[in-house]
Amino acid sequence: MLIVLRAGQPEHLRLVRTACTYGGARPWFLCPGCGSRRTKLFEVGDRFVGRTCGRLVYQSQQERPGDRLALRAKRLAARIGGGGVLPNTLTGKPPRMHWRTYALIEQRAAAAWAASVEARQAEIVRRCAGLGRTLRDLPPAGDQ
Repeated sequence: MLIVLRAGQPEHLRLVRTACTYGGARPWFLCPGCGSRRTKLFEVGDRFVGRTCGRLVYQSQQERPGDRLALRAKRLAARIGGGGVLPNTLTGKPPRMHWRTYALIEQRAAAAWAASVEARQAEIVRRCAGLGRTLRDLPPAGDQ
């Protein structure tokens, strides 16, 4: 039992241990909401709960697929000197990186960028279909 003081009030958190394969024991918190074992508890409202009971999600779970792919492309481009900006901004192979590694990362970044553009276009088409419109009905990008 672990007692945590919050605003002067004690909160009791239960700890359990499970045996490890090669000896020793692993400590776990028991979630007060559902009773499941958790490595971490989060303060949600006026109590500590696990991620599921607190309805907490990772940031990537709230991003659209096109945005996740664009972020992947930017991170790959940053690894090979692109400064995290795509497309066509790669400055060349970083020192001491093998050409084979550079080519592989460059290929993966380009594929992720192309997939992100496709995903964004598909989302626009889906949204337009929901409005009863097509891409031809939309004004050109320069006209606002």
